[in-house]
Amino acid sequence: MRLTTKQVISTLESAINEGRARKVSINPLSSPATVVNRMSAEDTNRLAKFLGYEGISANTYDAKASIMWAALFYKIGEQLEKVGFYKSPFEQFYMPLTVGLDIEEFAPRIKDGIDRDTLSNSALFTNYTTTYDSYYHRVNQFKVFATTYNSNQIRMISNSWDALTSTVNAELANLDKSYNTFIQDISKASLGTAYASGQVDTVTIPNIVTNDDAAAAAVTINSVVDTMRIEPNELYIPWNRNNSVGAPLATGNKIKDVAGSDIVVILRSDIANNVTFRTTLNTYFAGIFEDNNLTFSKNLLKVDSLPNIVDTRIGVTPGYSAVAANKLKDLKGFICERDSFIFRKYEQGTFEFNNAATLNTSIFRHVDLLADISDRRKVCAIV
Repeated sequence: MRLTTKQVISTLESAINEGRARKVSINPLSSPATVVNRMSAEDTNRLAKFLGYEGISANTYDAKASIMWAALFYKIGEQLEKVGFYKSPFEQFYMPLTVGLDIEEFAPRIKDGIDRDTLSNSALFTNYTTTYDSYYHRVNQFKVFATTYNSNQIRMISNSWDALTSTVNAELANLDKSYNTFIQDISKASLGTAYASGQVDTVTIPNIVTNDDAAAAAVTINSVVDTMRIEPNELYIPWNRNNSVGAPLATGNKIKDVAGSDIVVILRSDIANNVTFRTTLNTYFAGIFEDNNLTFSKNLLKVDSLPNIVDTRIGVTPGYSAVAANKLKDLKGFICERDSFIFRKYEQGTFEFNNAATLNTSIFRHVDLLADISDRRKVCAIV
């Protein structure tokens, strides 16, 4: 939903009326310039102090217009999360991080049953402690998305409310689009890093040319999904590929587990949109990925491409053997549990800085986040 002219006028009206004894109403047939010219010295000074323009002479059109613009943006800054522009499909997987910078991922190991007939009386005093696997992931991205507007821009948009509304929407859209573009990039980087670092198992599907190719690809993907979901097994658990001290490759004791969350299939769009494959996909999957997701009717997520290199922004637990450079393949997709995305974000907030010398106002959106792939949940790369 984009902001409408009515919403912009209403927001500005609310800003002017805050603390005002006698409330005013803005005529939608007027213009931003008219409102600026009719703002009283008291109105302007009240907004100026509120916005940090302490001590500024606000008796010129540029000064008053800049203050009005800043007040408007301050009031609608919270709309950044609500206005629907471009959204990365990966954004849905980012859980809020409220405290600290470290995420502990842990999961209990499945226990073997004990033969009651062979238990001695002393078993009463035995501690049957559950074994947990534990991994740490740290927030390492501290991003600021910023935009600045000046008095020249204000003059250009002062002729009509439509022009003002369009500019506000453009600024909001650009900040939101910039943020979501970053989310898309780093999320795909986490998948490429998981593959290139040797963290995940792989399955191969053919290049889709014939109906047989499409059927083979669909069956392979569907088989992996079933293997993840049907019963506990050792397959597609990244930690089983780790060779650090105490890890499964070093001890020979591999972990068994079963998917505990929805399965997500990520495919390159050139594959997902292939008519032959799409027909076969629908035939074989037959609603397996249906859920109540508001963004997607199926848990099939399309990307235009996937990187296949280790990205230093992504955290990887030591002990995996990286894929040799001459053996790296083009990634076609991923099959993984929703819980395999260790994606966290903390919205520090949207802040303004008003420069009293230049009458420029800058808006800063601060976001802290991490994008790692789980060591313990089911994940598989498609090559």
